[in-house]
Amino acid sequence: MNIHLFDTQLTLVYNKIKKLMQKKNKDYSSAEDIHTNFKRVAQLGNIYNVDVKEPQGVMRFFILIKFDRYMNLTSRGEAPQNESLEDTTIDSHVYQMLLNSFIRWEQYVEK
Repeated sequence: MNIHLFDTQLTLVYNKIKKLMQKKNKDYSSAEDIHTNFKRVAQLGNIYNVDVKEPQGVMRFFILIKFDRYMNLTSRGEAPQNESLEDTTIDSHVYQMLLNSFIRWEQYVEK
């Protein structure tokens, strides 16, 4: 691959990344502060004492991210740009099911 083709490919990939980030920013954050979702989830993590050093804590963290996304979109009344509300709720259920299976597995191993 020559440098010109590489530059073209790099630009195409960058443009895809930029579009995706713009869509996700509309779903997760605000125009005033693109980091607001991280701040909200960090606050929730602190309130609920989520420890991401453990698998169960990581699963709880992902549930908080989906909860925050859902609440952010529904409270603003805007249509999602990247992922539907149904996808968000399904993702949340998946993480909850994984957390449940992990808790059950830990109880099984302890017996």
